[in-house]
Amino acid sequence: VILLVFVPVWVVIKARIKSGKIFLLNENSYNNAYKPSVVKTEENEQIFDSRQDVIINKNYKRYLYVFAVLGIISILRYSSPGYSNLKLEINRTEAIDLSQKYLIENNINLDESWTTLSQFYSGKIDSDDRFIWESEGQKIYETILGKYINNAQWNIRFVRFEGDLNDKTEEYSVLIDYDGTLNQIRHKLPENREGARLNEDSARISAVNHISRTFGLTSDDIKEISFEPSNLPNRDDWTFIYQDVSTLDLSSDGELRIKVNISGDEITSTNRFVHLPEDWEREDKNNETFLDLFRIACFFSIVLLIIYAGGLSIAKWSKGSFNLSNFKVALSLLLTLGIFNIVNDYPNTISDFSSAQPFMNQLLTSLGGALIFTCLIIFLLSSIIGYSSTIQAKPTHCFSILEILLISLSIIGFMQVVSNVEQLAPIWINMGNLNTYSSIFSQINSSIYGLFNKSIILLFIVSLINKLTDFGRTRHYIYVLIIITFITAVTGIELGSGSGITTVSHWLYIAFGTSLIVILLYKSCLTHDITIIPMMVALMIGAELAIDAASSGYPSIFLGNVISVVIVILLGYYWRVNLLSNHADSSS
Repeated sequence: VILLVFVPVWVVIKARIKSGKIFLLNENSYNNAYKPSVVKTEENEQIFDSRQDVIINKNYKRYLYVFAVLGIISILRYSSPGYSNLKLEINRTEAIDLSQKYLIENNINLDESWTTLSQFYSGKIDSDDRFIWESEGQKIYETILGKYINNAQWNIRFVRFEGDLNDKTEEYSVLIDYDGTLNQIRHKLPENREGARLNEDSARISAVNHISRTFGLTSDDIKEISFEPSNLPNRDDWTFIYQDVSTLDLSSDGELRIKVNISGDEITSTNRFVHLPEDWEREDKNNETFLDLFRIACFFSIVLLIIYAGGLSIAKWSKGSFNLSNFKVALSLLLTLGIFNIVNDYPNTISDFSSAQPFMNQLLTSLGGALIFTCLIIFLLSSIIGYSSTIQAKPTHCFSILEILLISLSIIGFMQVVSNVEQLAPIWINMGNLNTYSSIFSQINSSIYGLFNKSIILLFIVSLINKLTDFGRTRHYIYVLIIITFITAVTGIELGSGSGITTVSHWLYIAFGTSLIVILLYKSCLTHDITIIPMMVALMIGAELAIDAASSGYPSIFLGNVISVVIVILLGYYWRVNLLSNHADSSS
């Protein structure tokens, strides 16, 4: 499909090679009968700027220092809640080496026909997390985290993509905990594989003995909840579920349970989990469904905004109102990073491939989809940069680097105050970049994309507001409405996602408070100098990365985040200089 899509490209390349000139066409290649229509270009489309008489408040520096001091006090007073994650101590390469070691120690020797795939379970704030946090408290929650609640675990899969159906069905999974210790080795067997036919008593004894060896619980420490036999053609399988009655005495109706799966006479998997009361689980599910509606609506609102901005930018490009130089720079940088990210993310791409389907078919589908999506998003973002560069008015006051730093400190501090709501659920640090060839590159790439995404959207929105409201001096309801709507959508995407925004009331409170901060920022600073946005966003991202670096959440977080902070701030500074130089060129 990909080859067919690019047929016009292959035709052009063939023609240029045949002509002997790659970058230049000979005279015979042109259609001399064609006379292009004259297009009236809107060169350097600038919105009408009547701010020549507008000057910034003469006491603005005093205000900046006062707000910065208040911001610093707020940062110290309202520190962010700590992460509840278990601190990961091993990286992907170490996990693969340990998995092979654990297989050998358990007398499992695999030949070269087996393919090694790595998965990382960073966990998800789910119903069991919320239940234990609300019912039992943070202390009990952190006690059973990584035991009865999953978090920070490597799963090294050993599968075969060649051979008959039975060979492809069989799979070994080595689960390694956050500290490198073996959790278990799961063995998936074909249903027609021959095995023993244990009776109920023998299977029960096998399950109880396994729980005793693995978790140190005796028969007096557990209570049988259920058992289920499965009669297969060549063996009998059993599933036992027990309640752990000794580890913790939960004050709520929840239960700590252990599930044991037996295939023939082999223990193939175990799973510890929290059993939730039916009424609570039903209510929680309904609440999450309700939150999902808001979250999806907010997400598509931002997507539609990006599509609108991209479509408008492409339309203006055709009319000549476009900064092609900025477009090329952004496209080149983001496309290079995007392609490298696809290559770097290869282990994660193939991590959940099914051995029942051809490996190459799954690979082409996954990589092709990732490439098309990446190119489309990057093209849209680069187009917005190219257009928005032509509609940004020249600053009436150019803030210094120190002043931008003071503004950023003020915003970070006030955001800490606004975000200081009751913590109703645990907060986990993002570990989604670890199952890659280089987690450090993944961290850097994610930070750069964060800078571009946020800065591009903010530049476009502020430029649009300036155009509609004459820099906030007329039709005040328009910029107030746009800012509130945008901030509400952005914060709504994080609703119930483990970021601390767990209820609709929290969401609306944070959205309203943040909107007031942005409105104040717009009226006092952005109407005078829009070019501070990239530098300001870079400093705020840098502050967030620095806080995460101190958490020691996983092995590469400190080095990766420190490098990311330096690169992001440098890019923000360069971007700001570029915006100022564009205004200087247009005025000359």
